[in-house]
Amino acid sequence: MADLVRFLWETEGLQTERVRLFGSSRVQVRETCEIIESLTGAAFSIEPALRNIHLGVLDGLSDAEARERYPEVAAALEGWRAGKTKIDSFEIPGAETMREFYRRVTGFLRERLRGLEPAVIVGTRSVGVAIANALGSGRHEFEARTYQRFLFDLCSVSKFRVSGRTSKALYLNRADFLSRPSLFRDC
Repeated sequence: MADLVRFLWETEGLQTERVRLFGSSRVQVRETCEIIESLTGAAFSIEPALRNIHLGVLDGLSDAEARERYPEVAAALEGWRAGKTKIDSFEIPGAETMREFYRRVTGFLRERLRGLEPAVIVGTRSVGVAIANALGSGRHEFEARTYQRFLFDLCSVSKFRVSGRTSKALYLNRADFLSRPSLFRDC
């Protein structure tokens, strides 16, 4: 965590009095934000719009449990994660749709971040992918045909510059600042 804070505050030149720190109430996200807040003094706000996508019957299940209880649904999700299935060609019973999820996240970007710079958002992989799609493409409406799968490493950082109605990805999935990156590899 010290590597992450050092990178953001020293390399990126963040100034605590100007930074807004946002995250969801998910335990891992909240704990990460609380550590950053304690190390830097940046004010942390829980933002409900940044919660992970709700996966319906698969929510809270490990991959193994999902395959055991809902094999067809789990296979479709794995197919999407592997790039073999289009995001709009399968449904998870009881799940939030991608359109709903994307609208929620982009609504936060439009409404809560207007005029705030810099902002640090700590989130799950699905939130990071939605943000990368919205800010990388400049689209605030979900389009399945252009929605990109981004594979983010644990503890990676992405940076976007937003100016008016335009946005640009300056870098995605950067983790070269970690002194011991093997600790953060996804299993």
